[in-house]
Amino acid sequence: MTQNPEWWPVLEAWLPELQERTVAALEAVTAGHDDIVGVALFTDADAATLVPAALTAAHRAELEKEFPDYAEQAGWNPNEFDLQLGRRQPGVLDPLMAKVKTLAEEVDDADMLSFRVLAWNWMVEGLKNLSRDGAFDAAYPQANVTFWITDYHPDVENMVEWIELLNPPERSAPYVAWLRKNW
Repeated sequence: MTQNPEWWPVLEAWLPELQERTVAALEAVTAGHDDIVGVALFTDADAATLVPAALTAAHRAELEKEFPDYAEQAGWNPNEFDLQLGRRQPGVLDPLMAKVKTLAEEVDDADMLSFRVLAWNWMVEGLKNLSRDGAFDAAYPQANVTFWITDYHPDVENMVEWIELLNPPERSAPYVAWLRKNW
């Protein structure tokens, strides 16, 4: 894959905004809940959207009861999270993603997958920085932190890398084992 060397500096310059908006977006989604066991940002295959989501302990308990074999995986999959923005509800991350979309419009079709992979890794980098700085542990102690692409099936090692970057090994190991066996 060819990557334009100009893409990363532009995305990197937006990292502080991504991190600030991520905190605000998750706060908006989790407002009024003190039982958060999972937080996530998810995007689409085009890397055109970025949406916050969270999982409450109560909803996870319901999932465990209804689907006991799926409970561990549900704790990492934002599709199962009970706190999300409403459909088409504007989000705190939208203005930033509009800039990413504008940048993507300058990318040739032949380079689009390369751009998307870079954009996904930029999103993970923002989450990693927040995780490393303790933002998630302070706001959501012991919560799983996930990055997810809704309509694209990334390579298992990409998924593992993202999960391990965002979570301590003692929290992520069971899910990483599941991913390597089942993804």
